[in-house]
Amino acid sequence: MLRNHRNLTAAEVARKNGHALVAEVIEADLRLARPNLLLTTLTWGHMTDQTSREFKDARLYPGGAAAWDWGKTGTRHQPGIQWADLEDLMSLQPEIVILSRGVNCVLQVPTDTIEAVQATGTLVLVLQTDEAVAEYNRRAHAGARVVALVHSTC
Repeated sequence: MLRNHRNLTAAEVARKNGHALVAEVIEADLRLARPNLLLTTLTWGHMTDQTSREFKDARLYPGGAAAWDWGKTGTRHQPGIQWADLEDLMSLQPEIVILSRGVNCVLQVPTDTIEAVQATGTLVLVLQTDEAVAEYNRRAHAGARVVALVHSTC
C-alpha cells in the first residue's frame, strides 16, 4: 500500500482532512482490488482456498494465501506460534489477527506472542481450527483487514 512522506495512506489523509466519505471510497476500492481469499474446505491435514490452492498449514492475508512453513521460524507445538511467524503479516497493518491452535488445540500460543500483537493495537483471537476458519471467513467476507495462521492437524 502506498504511503506519503508522513507514512499515511490516501485514505488516512482524506479522513484526517475531514473527508470520511472519500476515505471510505478509497478503502472500498482497495478491498475490491485485492479481496480476501476464503478457505473453502478444511479436513485433517488439508485445506483449500477459493482459488483451489491446497495447504496443510496456511498463512492468510488481504488478497492472498500461502503455505505456512513452520521450518522457517522453528515453530513447534511448544512453545508454539512465535512473533517471527507473524512479523511480516503485521506489516500489512491488519485489524484482526486470528491464530489457530489446531484441531485438538495442541499448538500453543505463548502470552508474549499475544501481547506483541496487542501492543500494535490489533485485536488477536486464538481459536480452535474449525472456529478460526469460520471466524476468518466471516471477517474476510465482510472486508475486514484480517490475517490468520491456520494449523490443520493436532
